[in-house]
Formats: sequence, C-alpha cells, structure tokens
Amino acid sequence: MGAAQQRRRGRAHLAGGRTEAPDLPLLRELLRLLDEAGVAKRLIVRLKKVDPSDPEKTGELIRGVLDALRASPLPQYEWKAMVELFGVAELGILLNISDSSLNRYANGSRATPDLIAERLHFIALVVGDLRGAYNEVGVRRWWHRTRFALDGCAPATLLLDNWTPDDPGPRAISKLAHSLLFTTAT
Repeated sequence: MGAAQQRRRGRAHLAGGRTEAPDLPLLRELLRLLDEAGVAKRLIVRLKKVDPSDPEKTGELIRGVLDALRASPLPQYEWKAMVELFGVAELGILLNISDSSLNRYANGSRATPDLIAERLHFIALVVGDLRGAYNEVGVRRWWHRTRFALDGCAPATLLLDNWTPDDPGPRAISKLAHSLLFTTAT
C-alpha cells in the first residue's frame, strides 16, 4: 500500500469509515461566482477537472483559489456587506473618504478607485478574521479599543491619511486580527 493510499485510508477511518467530500453544489456556485468576477481563472479550470474525492489535490487547489481571492479586491461585492456592518459614516472614517464619495462608489454611480478598493478589501479581510471571534457589535467595537499588540493603539487610529494595506499600521492590524483564528488573546 502506497503512502498516499495509507493517508486516505487513515482519513477515512477518522471520518467514521468514509472520506469527507466537499459540498459540491456549494463549491460549484462559489467557483461560478469567482470565475464571473475574474478571480483565479486558471485554478478554477483545474479545480473543475479534479476528482473531488481526492482531498489532497482538491484542498491544494482550494487553498490556491483562497490565496488569489485574498489578493483580489472585489468592491462590487464588498461594499454592501461593509456598509451594512459599519454604516456609511464609520466606514468612511476607516477608509478615509467622504460619505458622499463612499455612497457613489457603493451604489456604483462612480467606479471605485484602486486605492479605495484595496482599503475596502483590507477592511473586509480583517472583518472576516474578526467574525471568527466576535459578533457584529464586537467587530465594530474591536476597531476602537486599544490593543496591547498595537502598542496601546486602537486599530482605527492606525488607518491614517492616505494609508495602504502595505503600511506598517495596517499590516499590524491584519496580523492581530488573523491571530484570532488561532487564539483568543487580543
């Protein structure tokens, strides 16, 4: 018996005698939406061809798609959720834009500039990490509470002037929020 076959057999044993397959209708819908948005097209083509009962190959390709998604701002999908969570005024403060500009970008009457799309995507990714630990009220409050890991600063105070996600403050915010996936300390 080969090593790969032994690993599959071990996973099947741990899963009560069966190998867990991904939820195929959900996966297909997700791939359709990502393909429509132009994200990870090459990986999606490969993922559509892979045998879903091969968890190693499927997992590897899904991780690649998720990495591509993390690197791809999609304001047309992110505006609604972030406005619903924060409201126009609060989100405008985090993005460092006026309420009127935010409304125009969010309703599609003006294209979202690349820098604002990057900021919005950054906020959405951080929120995604925070939702593993907090409810909506907790997510909103998290941005305004001082954090030891941020040298006693509140995350929102590190999003100054013409910030980009690659600046030190936002990188520290992202690292802290992402750490919540693995620990409860903030």
